[in-house]
Amino acid sequence: MEQAPPIEQQQAAIQPSYHIPIATLIVEPDPLVCEALAMHFRTHPHIGIATTATAAGALSALTRSVYDIVVLDGSQEDAAEVATSIHERYPSTVIIGLVPLATPNALEHLPVSIVSLVLTKPIPPALLERAILHAALYRSLQEQLSSLKEQHQQLTSDALAQLQQEYKHLKRAHQEQQDRFRIAIHDLQNPLANLATLCKELQQRQHELLPMAREAVELGLQSIEMMQTLIEDLLNTTQLDNDPRLSIAPVDVASFVRNTARRFAYRADKKNIWINLLLPSELPVVYADEHQLSKALDNLVSNAIKYTPSGGSVTIQVEPTSDRIRFHVRDTGQGMTPDDIAQAFTPFRRLSAVPTGGEPSTGLGLYIVRRIAELHGGTVTATSEGKGKGSTFTLEIPIAPGLSTSVIVSEQCPS
Repeated sequence: MEQAPPIEQQQAAIQPSYHIPIATLIVEPDPLVCEALAMHFRTHPHIGIATTATAAGALSALTRSVYDIVVLDGSQEDAAEVATSIHERYPSTVIIGLVPLATPNALEHLPVSIVSLVLTKPIPPALLERAILHAALYRSLQEQLSSLKEQHQQLTSDALAQLQQEYKHLKRAHQEQQDRFRIAIHDLQNPLANLATLCKELQQRQHELLPMAREAVELGLQSIEMMQTLIEDLLNTTQLDNDPRLSIAPVDVASFVRNTARRFAYRADKKNIWINLLLPSELPVVYADEHQLSKALDNLVSNAIKYTPSGGSVTIQVEPTSDRIRFHVRDTGQGMTPDDIAQAFTPFRRLSAVPTGGEPSTGLGLYIVRRIAELHGGTVTATSEGKGKGSTFTLEIPIAPGLSTSVIVSEQCPS
């Protein structure tokens, strides 16, 4: 077993870690022991001691001088009370308890949570000296830890304040960029509308145009339609992401779905696609933003028609449950790969399917559906048995409002 290094080496090793001298107050009722301790520590380079006969005397001495360490006799009846008082009034002072070897039950007088070290007495002065040095080191480490905690809290507070300031700046800059973006996108609508009007006038007089000019007019109209769709989708996406507002009101689901089918009847007829409606005989009233919900269902039906070849069909089915309602949109189109399904609701994501009639596609429609579903507290999912086997999209929302916490809501009462 290795021997402990000499006390001089220990003192030299820990000397830089604590205040010198180490002011120590020793509670010892025996005058002879006090005299022996005074002689031992009189020439000590690091420890300076004072003695008092009673625990109560220790409290009095602490009011007159500052002590790093108090060595308290646990056999005195008021030792526990005095130890508690010292800890409360002078929390940085380390308390060493001494318990007579003949009366070990005196340990009960000392609160374990307050006393840092307990020794038996009588104790050789050299051992007490070592205990005081270690207690001083403990006190120094406690002070350093406390200082580090304060520094950490200050650094954390400063960093948090700086981050908050930078966040406000970035948020303001982002908002300014969004505002400029919305204005720019919105201002594109008028010139595009003018171009569309001119192209349609030329289209009506196409018999006066050369074949190449007629083809150019058709291509121009297709490009304008694609740009108008992109602008509308960008404006919808910006509004849903940055300023989500829902106007909640009762929605007659049966009428809502029938109106959706009517809006797409002409487009479906042009591609020789049949639209089927599957509605149960009874449907609950749903509380939702009908305008936003219409955008979501329109996107699903539009996509179904867009990716279904001539002669196919699109089915809109409504399935109510006890507390939710599902809108299924099935098509007999090109179907989806597993990767398509995983990426379907990501913005600007182009899937493997290609529009069968040259219709425009922005890559934002399904993302808009997802955001509207989320804002209503609902979901949207996609399923397909594979390429060439059609797809099914299911939009599900609560019958009663189950809104995202970030949504600003205004409720409209039925007239």
